[in-house]
Formats: sequence, C-alpha cells, structure tokens
Amino acid sequence: MENIKCIVCKNIIKDLNIIHKNVRDDDFGNCKVVSCLFCNHIQLYGFVENLKDHYEQDLQTFDKNGNIRNLNLETIISKEKIEIERRLLELNDNLNNKRILDVGGGYCTFAKTLVNKYKEIEITVLEPSGSRVNTGKKYNGINEKDKINIMNLYLDEDFSNEYENYFDYVFIWHVLEHVDDKNINNLLKNLLKVCKPNGKVIIEVPNGNDELFKIDKYKNINYMIHHISYFTKESLEILFKQVKIKNYLIKFVQRYGFKNYLNWIYNLRYDLKDDMYYPSDDKYEKIWIEGKIKNQNTDAIWIEIKK
Repeated sequence: MENIKCIVCKNIIKDLNIIHKNVRDDDFGNCKVVSCLFCNHIQLYGFVENLKDHYEQDLQTFDKNGNIRNLNLETIISKEKIEIERRLLELNDNLNNKRILDVGGGYCTFAKTLVNKYKEIEITVLEPSGSRVNTGKKYNGINEKDKINIMNLYLDEDFSNEYENYFDYVFIWHVLEHVDDKNINNLLKNLLKVCKPNGKVIIEVPNGNDELFKIDKYKNINYMIHHISYFTKESLEILFKQVKIKNYLIKFVQRYGFKNYLNWIYNLRYDLKDDMYYPSDDKYEKIWIEGKIKNQNTDAIWIEIKK
C-alpha cells in the first residue's frame, strides 16, 4: 500500500493509532479509522475505492446493484429540507439579491429551497455526479423556470479563475469530509477565491467528537467508506492555518434531535420522520442542545469564514 498522508497536517501515517477497525461499505475489509500521531486528526486508512466512480454512481444512497440503501428518496429529500431550514435559521442572513454558490449540491434541494424562498437570487450548483443531479431534478421538481445554474463540475482552478470574487455566499454542506489530502487545501483556497470581498463561506462537517461515537453500533454505521475525514475544532484550526485562513468562526450545531439520540442509546425505534432536529419550544430539548454545544460533542461543526 502506498504511503498515506494525514489529510490535515500532511505527515505520512506510519504507526497506526486505530480508533475503529470496521468501516461501513468497505467490501474488502481494508479500511481502519485512525488518528494521526502528529495532529490527532481522525481519518480513514486504507481507502482504495475510485472516488469519482463512487460519486457518479451515487453509491452513498444506492448500492452497486442500483438498490436504495435505506428509507426512500422522498424521505431523504424531506430530511434535507428540514436540515436546510435549520441552516437558514443558523445563518440568519437575507439572501435576496445575492449570488450563491452551492458546492457539492447533491440533489439540489438547497438550491430549490432558496429559489422558492427568495424572488431575486442567482444560484449556481456544482455537483460532479450527473446521476445525482438527475435524481434531484425529478424528486425536487426542478425545471428551467427555477433558473438554477447546475454544473457537473468540481471546484477546480479553472472554475475559480473564471468566477474569482463573484459570489456573495459560498456554501459547502458535508463535502469537506469526502476530500483527500491531495485536494483539500486547494479546495479551501478556491472556496475563498470565488467569494467576494466581505462575502461569506459557510462550511458544515460531521463532528469527530460526536458524543455517539462512544457507542459501537453507532461507529459501525457512521464510520463509512466515503467519509475519509472526521474533523474536530482542533484539526480544522490546523487545516485553516495551513491555507492561511484567519477570519473564521467555529460553532457546534446539532443535525439530529433528541429522539434520534434515544434511538441510538436505548433502541426505542421512534418514527424516523422525527429524527432530524429543528428548533422547537421543547425546553428539555433546548437544554440538551445547549449542553451538547457547551461540551462541543454535537454531531456537526459549522464554520463561517468572512473574506
């Protein structure tokens, strides 16, 4: 096996500090979840799958035989919509008359939500998987009237040169954890490059210190073949220092609600439609969320970079 570098500090991983030995969807059993001995970043070791094929075939949602892995697409889209409303509340900005870039836009649910919410908005979606875009168009009812500019591209040098200082907001939801050591620094630089001066880059990633990673059954499902990084506040700070990003804010946010948490802890089998977190008047859930934010063990991390 070729030398594998830490995605954050770029040191070669030689001695393995193994966090978990099983990785979901690893057909050959080659992968381990390890932490870097230099910077403590958590990532996969032994990943050999072709990433381009993985995403083009939408193997996050479908298996290699074309069968959906769990739930159904209507449920997946509905969960995305709940997440989007939560994110817009967290952002608390008026996006009307703004130029928006959604990097790794998947089923384009975020873009469709924005064009429905704001009358005057210019939105571009970068999504390398044509099959994922086509599925999203069907289930989100996207058509030419929506005026969503969907491009089957990566955010590379060509795109960033063409759109330098163009977008008011650049969003990248749960994409950074899919990017390897060869591309992650350039991706971060390009995110800033296409953003206007005084604009914002908003990043959300899974939290490597999620409290539920203490539970083996959670590890067995949520350490997965296409998540090659599990970021923490500390590893993000090291990464941003490498690419000279200074003006940023890191916050801890919760994607899944208290009922989902209880499902993992006690296997209570609540209806899955209740598992996404959306701010409510439930004082006990509020106390629970506040405690997780204070202890920095939420399931996700939110990064806001001001250019």
